[in-house]
Parts: sequence; structure tokens; C-alpha cells
Amino acid sequence: MPHVVNGIGTWYWGKNNIVAHTARCEFCGAYQELTSFDTTLYFVVFFLPVIPLKRKRVFDQCPSCKRHRALPLKKWEQQKTESLMKAVEEWQAAPNNPEPAKKAITTAVAFHDKQAFEDMSVPIAQTFARNSEMQLFLGDAFDHFGDAEAADDRYRSALAIRNDPKTRRRYAAFLLRRLRRIHLPPAGAALRRAPVDRRAGGRRRRPGHGNDRAKPRDRHRLTREPEPRRHEGTKIHEDSFS
Repeated sequence: MPHVVNGIGTWYWGKNNIVAHTARCEFCGAYQELTSFDTTLYFVVFFLPVIPLKRKRVFDQCPSCKRHRALPLKKWEQQKTESLMKAVEEWQAAPNNPEPAKKAITTAVAFHDKQAFEDMSVPIAQTFARNSEMQLFLGDAFDHFGDAEAADDRYRSALAIRNDPKTRRRYAAFLLRRLRRIHLPPAGAALRRAPVDRRAGGRRRRPGHGNDRAKPRDRHRLTREPEPRRHEGTKIHEDSFS
């Protein structure tokens, strides 16, 4: 990952071929919109790009923790071209076999190539129009690329073919993911972490713990009016009221 100290170090500059999908970050566990893109790694001075070092392909950058994976762009493009060509050739050689079709879809998803997937999705959907498992597979792929409407169509097609518990669970899982996307926090938003209490051995202090707030009994003492003091010489006996 890029590293900067006092504005001097390495940093990414520019983004091209951006692909976003919503998933759980493998590093921090946050459910966020992860982005992949082409970029250039620069040597920067005061965060200004000075010397281009290398072109990179960044994978699944998390807006919360900023962590990601990366490959040299040339290597990634070579792997992508070779893998996609091989998968598409195998699928076209046996267009009625669902396994090569699934492999071609998986390869397009793995390389975040939305255009390649869209090109193959139409003929695959038509060829396997009565195959519920393939319709679910296409729905998952459309969902990965963020096309909720197309994904919903594929899931509904699978339900029309085979309305069984497995198909309903897959469709329900998609609807839950879609609902979670609607309620995602803004990019870069993170939960505030509680301050560290050094006196408690480095444990994080809970809200209202320690000196942050007065304890309930302390607040009661502060708000209760003082009772009148009795004269020291007065002594009351219970039998005096009998």
C-alpha cells in the first residue's frame, strides 16, 4: 500500500476503469461499496505527484479502512485477457453445456469485467431459459456488478421455473443485500471508537464510564436537598410516642 510521512512518500494518482460492488471488506469486515480501478503509483511531495513509479490495478478498496489488494496493471491485463479468451472459447465450443458457461461468467466476475459479462449474459440466459440454477447464477453475477433490476429479473425467472426452498432462500438473500445497500453509511464513515483508558490497562472506556459522567448515586446526591440537622442534645425515644 502507498505510504506517506509528512506529505512525502508514495500515493495513487488518478482512477480509470472503475468497478464498484457491495460486499464485506476482507480486512476490516465492514459491509461497504468496494471499488476496483486502474491507477498510477507516484512519488509525492506534500501530496503532489512528482515521479510516476508504476501503473497498478487496485482491487476492492474499502472506503472505511482504505485497505485493498493490487497488481501491476500490465500483469493483470495479461492474466485477464488470457483467462477470458480461454473461458469464452470453451463456452462457445459447448454452448449447451452449463459448466463452461458458468466458468465464463465466473471469470468475467473475477476480473470485474462488466462488459465481457454483459456480452455473454444474453445468449447464456436465452440458451438456459429453463434452467433455474443458471438463472440464479446469472442473478448473482448481475448483483455483483450492481445491476439490481437485471438481478431481480433472473431471480424471478428462477422462481418461475422452480419454486423450492433453495431458490426462495437465494432470492431472499439477494433482497436482504439490496436492503442493506440502501442503508449503507456514507463512504468513509466509520464508527467512533471509545477512548482508551490508560488507568484500566489500555481497555477502551465505555460511554458514561469513569469521569465522563457522574455516577447515578452521585447525581442523586447533587440534586437532593440537604436534610435539616438535628440538635445534638435532642434524643428521641420510641416510647415517647406511645
